[in-house]
Amino acid sequence: MNFFNINTLFTKIFLIIISIFGFTLLIYIFSLIEAQKSALYNSLYSQGKTIARSVELATADALITNDYSFIVEHNIRVIENNKSLDYILVSKNEKENLLIHKKMWTMPSSLPFEINTVRSKEINDKILKTSLFKNEVLHLSYPVSFSGVFWGWIEVGLSTKNMNEKISSIYRSSLYTFLFTLFSTVLFSYILAKWITNPIEKLSLASREIALGKFNVHIDINRKDEIGKLSSNFLTMSSKLKEYTSKLENSKEHLEEMVALRTEELNKKSEELQKLNESLDQKIKVAIETNSKQEQILVQQSRHAAMGEMIGNIAHQWRQPLNAIGLLLQNIESAKEMDMLDDEYIQRVVKKGNTLTNNMSKTIDDFRDFFKPNKEREKFTLYNSYESARDIISSSLTNSSIEIIEDIDKDLMILGYQNELSQVLLNIISNAKDALNSNNIDNKIIKVKIYKEEDKNYIKISDNANGIPTEIIDKIFDLYFSTKEEGKGTGIGLYMSKTIVESNMNGKLSVKNNDEGAEFTIEFL
Repeated sequence: MNFFNINTLFTKIFLIIISIFGFTLLIYIFSLIEAQKSALYNSLYSQGKTIARSVELATADALITNDYSFIVEHNIRVIENNKSLDYILVSKNEKENLLIHKKMWTMPSSLPFEINTVRSKEINDKILKTSLFKNEVLHLSYPVSFSGVFWGWIEVGLSTKNMNEKISSIYRSSLYTFLFTLFSTVLFSYILAKWITNPIEKLSLASREIALGKFNVHIDINRKDEIGKLSSNFLTMSSKLKEYTSKLENSKEHLEEMVALRTEELNKKSEELQKLNESLDQKIKVAIETNSKQEQILVQQSRHAAMGEMIGNIAHQWRQPLNAIGLLLQNIESAKEMDMLDDEYIQRVVKKGNTLTNNMSKTIDDFRDFFKPNKEREKFTLYNSYESARDIISSSLTNSSIEIIEDIDKDLMILGYQNELSQVLLNIISNAKDALNSNNIDNKIIKVKIYKEEDKNYIKISDNANGIPTEIIDKIFDLYFSTKEEGKGTGIGLYMSKTIVESNMNGKLSVKNNDEGAEFTIEFL
């Protein structure tokens, strides 16, 4: 096993232990070093402060009286008695400076910039390395005040060589301590991780053997902790799996025998089902043929009913031109009796008669085109389909004093069968006409609205015939259901209209009552 694979439990435990111990050790050593460095610095600072205070007590009067010889003599002895003391600087101002350095003394007119940055009217200190001295020093500035008057500074420079050597020694000893402790931690982590993961590895190997079907495994783990309990439970599970596997093998053999018997039975039943399917296929074919014949009968009945409506509409369309032709004939007879039958009169009468007969011929063409089947899906405008239905029934509506109010978007197009949709619209408008006439409505109105809303096209046809009774409104699309008197309605029109819209045109035909009457809505998806 590769213990130092990052994905192994051993490596994870090993790294966690080392990380915790290592991080803790680093924090401890860093804190210890900082504490010792701070102690060394404070000790040096305290020494410098004590020296400066003693110099201030001994030379304050001499500083006031400008007795520099006493100051030099006294401070040379002080420097000789303190090996770490490099110099003493006595200053009344920035230009009057007395520098005592071992057995030498000078009166420099100016001091390095670094020293001036330390001076203040309070005790101040800073580690410096100036052009006056080769060694690094702790420069401590001690202000001199007497009777509330500020007289100058007494400044001492203490060598940091001894402190730095001690700090270096601390770093070395800390490094040795860290390396030794780290080695001990690595060794301890390795032993601890092995102690934790070895039993788990043994269990993993044993589980792999069991997965291969080798149940006679032995795990040598003599521990009384949770891993020991896990090992014991694992061995119990192994023996149980062996027992269950044996039972499963026996059950498998028994199941194979049962499957063979069952397969034989199913083969026999399959033959019976095949015969039954053949019988059902024959019955389905007969039922389909029967339904097809019934559907053809319904279509034929629908066409007959529509043809009856057409004949009535043709009668309305032709009544006026026939009356006009009759008047022309009477006028010809009267013109002959009055000796007015000249060429000009005959030409005028013939021209008017031709106009009337052409209009009647156009009516025949309109009705013939209306019933012409168009089973090829095509794009057409909803308005053209509505216009065909309106032109056919317009005379009948006029004779019934029915007004049509239109609100139509003439550009809306769909893909489908134009003539079939015209039949649907003609049937709905014709039913609205019959309802208005039978209910004796004074101001008869049929409203037609063609519009688009949320990517859907709609045709809405409504009337003011007081609506459809609520108890029958859900039945009006049923086959052979009619509210008209016997002999005047077949109950096929609305059924076929719904079938055409929803089966052939991918649309939806619905009805509801509004405040004035019935409202039919055709929705095209």
